[in-house]
Amino acid sequence: MKFIINSAMLLALIGNVIAGEPLPVTTVDQVDLNRYCGTWYEIARLPNRFQRDCTGNTTAEYSMMPDGRIRVINRCGKADVSVITAMGIARKKDRDGSNAKLEVRFAPSWLGWLPMVWGSYWIIDLAPDYSYASVGDPSRK
Repeated sequence: MKFIINSAMLLALIGNVIAGEPLPVTTVDQVDLNRYCGTWYEIARLPNRFQRDCTGNTTAEYSMMPDGRIRVINRCGKADVSVITAMGIARKKDRDGSNAKLEVRFAPSWLGWLPMVWGSYWIIDLAPDYSYASVGDPSRK
């Protein structure tokens, strides 16, 4: 029995050494923000504090603003059938023109000068016909 437990522990240790650090998060090469705008329906997510009360019917609606920023309206249903709505703004983060790295804030506009109110929004996968997208964060959180 000790042999089995020690072998399992050794295999786990070797697996961690072999796995090493994960590769950095990469984005898609190019995003046409006008095509990206519209309503997106969430089909999966990792747990996060912003959506802890959401039970389904989650959407994200994006629309271009005249100044080049993007209006963001996130909605989700709660167990009591009410809807949570969060309104925010997204701005381009990348300087290469790919539009795959955005920053989003849901804090009031007068706090927009604070770096900590902006969160990373990276488009890491996107169907050629814009029928699906995967978004993430460089920290993987």
